[in-house]
Amino acid sequence: MKKNIEFKRFVNKKTDPEELKIVKSISKKFLTFLVISFILISPTLSDDNFPEYSNRSLDENIFKFNWKIDKVRSNSTSDIYYLTNNKRLLNCIVTLDEDFISTYCQEP
Repeated sequence: MKKNIEFKRFVNKKTDPEELKIVKSISKKFLTFLVISFILISPTLSDDNFPEYSNRSLDENIFKFNWKIDKVRSNSTSDIYYLTNNKRLLNCIVTLDEDFISTYCQEP
């Protein structure tokens, strides 16, 4: 019988405003932690299959592997091509030298 009385006393007890603030603060921090964790984990759970590409040929990437030119930046000795395929980005650097043209492509 004594336990029952203690339980009723506990249930009928008014909650302290400071306790409520602490509980709200903890629950906000926990919710923030969950949201940030989901945002950080989400990209790792996505499909990581990068589309096929050639390391050494810009033309092959465009015509054989169906990459599309998104943007081009140029300077005096090289051109940087930004290619896209299925929302993926590929960077190709074409270097112009006196005797030859060199191409190097890589994923960012």
